[in-house]
Amino acid sequence: MTEETHLNDVFDMAIQIERDARAFYAAAAENATFADAGHLLHEMATMEVGNELVFSAIKSRHQDEASVDSSDLSHSISTARFLASGIQEDLASRFTGWESCEQILNLAIGFERDTIIFLVNMKHMLADPADQASIDELILEEMGHVIKLSAHLAKLTLPETQGDQPFSGPTMWGQAGGIS
Repeated sequence: MTEETHLNDVFDMAIQIERDARAFYAAAAENATFADAGHLLHEMATMEVGNELVFSAIKSRHQDEASVDSSDLSHSISTARFLASGIQEDLASRFTGWESCEQILNLAIGFERDTIIFLVNMKHMLADPADQASIDELILEEMGHVIKLSAHLAKLTLPETQGDQPFSGPTMWGQAGGIS
């Protein structure tokens, strides 16, 4: 790739993704029809602020780095640009304020999964083990977001009788409670 790119451009993308996510979660929380969903979405918005601070700190350590000309790194940066544009467009264009709680959670889960892919790609651009460790922590946090959002979605979509009770239906091994 002949285009000259700075690694800081990728950090700018990551910071913008976190800002967009915070705005999405805050707006979704305001429109949430269920109190516990609103609480979860507010919590997610707060977490995005912390992620933005992590990216800002890493960026400040790389402020004076030379432009990237390695084809492998340029490919990673191109991939990051592609992922970032998709993540940002997804949040901006798909949230109207009229979505159901289920739709909001599905959109959020998709966003968090895309963010994990972005972070894995970003980690490979960093040479400093401390920076890689910071990205690993963010990846684990984002995975936790997917789990929290998915659990909340499951509560909404499970039949009323199964929501608070242990699963009692058949499993892949036969009847619940053991291998048949």
